[in-house]
Amino acid sequence: MLHFIKRIGYLILFYYLFINQVIASGDRYESDNNMNTATLIQLYDPDTGDQFDIFEIIQQHNMFDEDDEDWFIIDVSTDVSYMIEVIPDIQTGYKCDPFIEIYESDGVTLIKKVDQNLEGKKETIDWLSDYRGIVYARVGQCNPDNVQGCAAKYGANTNYKIILSKTSAGGFGYISGTILSCQTDMDFNKLKINTSYQGKEYAKASIIPTCKYLITVEEGSYLLNAFIDTVNIYSQQVEVKALQVSNINITASSEHKIKGDINNNKRIDIEDVILLLYHVSK
Repeated sequence: MLHFIKRIGYLILFYYLFINQVIASGDRYESDNNMNTATLIQLYDPDTGDQFDIFEIIQQHNMFDEDDEDWFIIDVSTDVSYMIEVIPDIQTGYKCDPFIEIYESDGVTLIKKVDQNLEGKKETIDWLSDYRGIVYARVGQCNPDNVQGCAAKYGANTNYKIILSKTSAGGFGYISGTILSCQTDMDFNKLKINTSYQGKEYAKASIIPTCKYLITVEEGSYLLNAFIDTVNIYSQQVEVKALQVSNINITASSEHKIKGDINNNKRIDIEDVILLLYHVSK
């Protein structure tokens, strides 16, 4: 019996020295404390969202560091209602007391905010979008400016998950696929994939290092684009249907040949013009 009690004691000690320390750390999306480092979040639908677990449509965050806050980029459509749920973890989020704020594309103009001082409880915000483009969501611990007397807590047990969904009529679908010829060590900061509508950028893709991408868009027709260093390397018209997935693979690599780059320096410059004139004159 004494031996059994000792074993239990060792397990408890192991938990507090190791497992609890793993939980009590900043989340994997840091640093996302402002609009310039915001995380792109995709729309979730329970009927199709589970297919894309690798893109973490339901993201897990926390408020570990003092004055920590999390920013998110959201692609929205005109006259569509959206909802964000911030749900503290029942075991490791009981100190999470979130506020939610929605901003226009400038990251300054406030659209709506909510802070009900609900420590350990779900906080929800919904709004009707009046334009097509990008908005930002800001999530942080309870704000004394909104709730008198609230005291924000940071550190362990502030874990939460965030879910973006639609609450109005009208469906959305997904464009997803593999980035062919891509390398897992590719500089993804140079690769951009998006959809455009009537000549303007509409929705951005989530890209993961295993060479997969995902875009969530309203039902409709779009131009799917891929860029490396601002050079358009791929474009294709795509028809998106509600709650369906359009699988489209895109060929893109860090060694992608830029059309017109005769001297192979990965840009078009005066040397290319001179070489072209030389070849034409021969």
